[in-house]
Amino acid sequence: MHRGCFPILLAAVLLAAPAAAGTAAASSAPSALSVGVVGEIGSLNPILASGSAALDILGATSDGLLRYAPVQGASAPAYAWQPDLLSSMPTVSVVGPDGKKAQVTITYRLRPGLRWSDGVPLTSADIRFTWQAIMEPASGAYQAGYNQITSIATPDAQTAVVHMQGTFAAWQTLFSALLPYHALHGRLGGIAADAQYSAHPLATGPYAVQSFTGDTVELAANPFYAGQDGPRPTLQQLDVTFYPSQPALLAALRSHQVAVADLLALGQSDLQSLMSAGLSVASTPATDFEQFTFNLRDPTAQDFAVRKAFYLALDRSAIVAALSGGRWTVATSDQPPWSWAFNPKVPVVSQDVAQAKSLLAEDGWTMGADGYFVRAGQELSLSVWLTRTPLHIALLQMVQQQEARAGIDVLPVYSSAQALFGPQGALAQGTYQVAEFTLMDALDPDDSAIWNSNLGDPSHLGSDFSGYRSSSVNLWTAAALRSMDTSVRAADYGKVQLQLYEDLPMVPLFYTSLDTAYDPTVVQGLQQSAYLGVLWSANSWTAPAPTQP
Repeated sequence: MHRGCFPILLAAVLLAAPAAAGTAAASSAPSALSVGVVGEIGSLNPILASGSAALDILGATSDGLLRYAPVQGASAPAYAWQPDLLSSMPTVSVVGPDGKKAQVTITYRLRPGLRWSDGVPLTSADIRFTWQAIMEPASGAYQAGYNQITSIATPDAQTAVVHMQGTFAAWQTLFSALLPYHALHGRLGGIAADAQYSAHPLATGPYAVQSFTGDTVELAANPFYAGQDGPRPTLQQLDVTFYPSQPALLAALRSHQVAVADLLALGQSDLQSLMSAGLSVASTPATDFEQFTFNLRDPTAQDFAVRKAFYLALDRSAIVAALSGGRWTVATSDQPPWSWAFNPKVPVVSQDVAQAKSLLAEDGWTMGADGYFVRAGQELSLSVWLTRTPLHIALLQMVQQQEARAGIDVLPVYSSAQALFGPQGALAQGTYQVAEFTLMDALDPDDSAIWNSNLGDPSHLGSDFSGYRSSSVNLWTAAALRSMDTSVRAADYGKVQLQLYEDLPMVPLFYTSLDTAYDPTVVQGLQQSAYLGVLWSANSWTAPAPTQP
């Protein structure tokens, strides 16, 4: 089960510190390991679950046909689609031109010996049943891609042959979780309303749900697990508690209520505090990235020289160093460097205050007595809308200082999430000038919901907030969605990234980090993934060897 989607959407870099002198104690395998995550969950039914907290649980309980997982041994963060429940990568056949008229066949072959957590064999019948359940009118499940499937043949227990009408670019994301035919086929039309299954789903992963009570899920090792990752879990029980906020989770970690904490964009001061307390932190680049979106309907923001000067005034490396100690990754586009769609030819923009001033002067702006540019009696000021979070406050303070050196006055407009992102908010209504907010890259690099103006719908998140219009970008993003060949799609997304650099409807800042803090005297062997949740590698976690007296 994978994380992903647009705004609010590996070889780990270990920042481990040894336990402070005198704090380490003799360790033995705990009867239950306590894990803390931020958020809340409603359903653990894998075709309905949403939100990072539920996906953390499903990362331990629900293996799918494929997974977008870290490439082991890579020198830098790298991900690839890999078989999970399958014996090998699927074969894909496309007959006819890419698009709606193509006839697509995908053949999946399960690994032999797979079983559900109740011991019943997992077969190709479960793949077909999952499709049928998702397509039920009352399922409430996300149906994109599944609604193009016309039939699924199961010639034997290990083989499923999926026939589709039309190409589906993100075909690897299909069947990221399965439903058990043997347990649910008699209630096909009522699975969405099945409270019992939503609380106690059968598992295909290394752990199975033993109990689910409000803010706690108890996971027990799945005795029938035979996953791609090797042995069955060493730790027999995980007690996962959900916290309302990251500060609340940090407090629980410091007071030893949890041994493992799933954190996001851990600030430098918090990181140093945890490590000083003898805790370790495993970090990897997150799919979340910070950026400035310009409202191109606004007279000042639509001035390209102003946008370019704003970009040149920023020292993003200094910002990353101050906020994260250099752990975060400077962004060049809306595709992360570890994505197969990333274009390394997009120039890296470094701070150049002199060039920023020169551009503005050529654009008719003159320096005023107070150090800010003026044109036609109007001072060059940009109002930046953003939510009042510690990260965004600290970020904007640095941005104000840097932009002031280039003669640009930045005025913060702090607002609630509803006032910024809601249907009547500043983004949807186009009443902002510049907005700073977090975007999340999904499993599939499709960014048409943001940049393809033919698809723009300002009534919901993930829309064309900037008012950006480019016929070329419309063409490339549409073409990328018609193909199932990643090399073809990567070429199209590469062109999009270069065009966004040329037009600057957005200034990318940096990718933050996913941080897992843990007590090394209690647990070891944690591995990080930007897409699979904190528990995806729980079967490889171990208790450290007892300390010798």
